Amino acid sequence: MFQQKVVTIGSLTAEQLRSTLPSTGSVTNSSRSPQTGPPFNRLPPDLYQLRITLDQRLIASVPASVSVDVLRESAEGQRAALARLLESRAKQEHPIGDRPTVVLTRGQDMTPGIAENHAGLARLSTNSRHGDRGSRARDPSLCAVSGDSGDSGRVHGRSATEPIAGAALICD
Repeated sequence: MFQQKVVTIGSLTAEQLRSTLPSTGSVTNSSRSPQTGPPFNRLPPDLYQLRITLDQRLIASVPASVSVDVLRESAEGQRAALARLLESRAKQEHPIGDRPTVVLTRGQDMTPGIAENHAGLARLSTNSRHGDRGSRARDPSLCAVSGDSGDSGRVHGRSATEPIAGAALICD
């Protein structure tokens, strides 16, 4: 929110963003529990337990609080990157050309604005797919962006399950 309006971070100037952030002190980081259950529980049991252990380590590595300077620096980095993305989208229709691109969206608690932004990310490339995170499990061809070969379900001659050498934009 900026001046009681919902706006994208990338549309703000650095000064406007700073005006929305605390100016002194520290900011408490909220803790979370490791992510368990679907879709993670589809992993083999040993990998599922390893994933939980690694998630616990990641959570433990986050400090209880950070200085406002760290928060401001991080927020400005995100704002600048998103502003460049917005600018590139305005300059040309498909700024990354035909680079294989997959946009995965959480799919839960989606507002129309978020859905529109994620669809816009998919339009950055002429060679893209867009779906929610669970859709890859239901349809592995989501990650099969058509390539030079023209083969259905293949990317530049690779099968849908092989890694894509391109941009993968993961949205939440």
